[in-house]
This record gives sequence, structure tokens and C-alpha cells, in this order.
Amino acid sequence: NENWIAKLRSSRDAVDMVRIEAACLALARRAGLTVPEFKLEIMGTHAALLVKRFDVSDQQGRYPIASLQTLMGEEGYYLTGYPELADTVRQISCAPEQDLPDLYRQAVFNAALGNTDDHLKNFSMRNEGGGWRLTPAYDLIPDIPQRGEHVLNFGNSSNRPTAKSLVVLAKSFGLSPKKAQSVLREVATAFDRWIPVFQSYQVDEKDMERIAPDIERRRLLLPNPPC
Repeated sequence: NENWIAKLRSSRDAVDMVRIEAACLALARRAGLTVPEFKLEIMGTHAALLVKRFDVSDQQGRYPIASLQTLMGEEGYYLTGYPELADTVRQISCAPEQDLPDLYRQAVFNAALGNTDDHLKNFSMRNEGGGWRLTPAYDLIPDIPQRGEHVLNFGNSSNRPTAKSLVVLAKSFGLSPKKAQSVLREVATAFDRWIPVFQSYQVDEKDMERIAPDIERRRLLLPNPPC
């Protein structure tokens, strides 16, 4: 009596995306992001990532959901960035004081993970009857194709975030320097143990070797986590 989406590995995947995405969701949760309820299930010889649908109510009704691409009226992916997302959420959200810090945290997490597939359809808002709010974060994956550039820009640093641009970006979200540093350090603390998290989901050693250099490089965007 529950609604879940099963995400299965494709024959075209160069790595085990099922286990990697599950590990990314677990890492995001450690970093303070709100993510959907999920679990990794073994079905015969195959693994499946089960993600509980957040667009369905307990009464089996559907919540209205709109992507940021729809809400912003954008036709292309590469024409905007996180500051514009912040402006849209500020105008539409019924609780921008909560959604804006959450969206900034996701931007920082995407930069550190290398989630370059951060296009506007991968951000949504949901209305449960009391107004529009950000949905849980979803489709969080590292830069497997090694694109290097994000779909969304991070302000003046274009599509390749820097440590400085992540700090400056916080101003677009209305965050104080103290709050921004708090978010940056919390995400950094999560990434300090990203390898054990991925190992706990039994990500293959060869897959780890493929993604580790990029994640380790991107971790330098974040402040050193506290000892």
C-alpha cells in the first residue's frame, strides 16, 4: 500500500549506477539535505534502488508538482544558474526562509559531488495544500561522463564552481556569511567520510577508482572539516 519507483541498472551504464546513486543519497542525507525515503534491494542477481514517491499522499492522491524549468519558463538548460533558481524560489515558496538555505546546501553538495546533471528538471516544488515548497533532492550522481561543467552556473564563475564562488553564491540566497560557512562545513564533514559511505553500499572497487579522483579534487572547494 505504498508507492515506490524502482531504478534499475541499464546495459548502457559504464558503472553500477544503482549502488552509486544509493550511496549518493545516503551521503546527501549526511550532508543535511532532505532526500526521499530510499532503500537498496537485491532482486535475484540484480540490485534495485527503490525510491519512495514524494508526489503521492498517504490517501493515494497526487500532490501538484512543478519543475523549476516550468516555474521559470525556461526552454533551455544552459541559460540560467543557481542565483536565478534562488530568485524563483524566493517568489514562489511559502517558506523561503527554509527553502533558500536548503537549495543553497544542494548547490554546494552538487559542486562537491560533481553532479553536473543539475538541470532545471532536477529541481521541483510541491504543493501539499499549504503553498509551494521545495521537494526532496533527487537524481544526485557524480560526474561519470567527466563533463566537468555543470548545467547550471554558479554566478560569475560560470559552470565550473570555485571555493570563492560558493561563498559568494550564498548572497544570492540571502544567507549571512556565518550561515554560509556553517553549510559549507557541514557538507565538508559529510564528504570527509564519503568513501566509507560508498563502500557500505558495496560500490565496486573499479567504480570507486573511476569516480574518486574527481570527487577528491572537488572536495578542495569546501573548507577543511573540523577534527
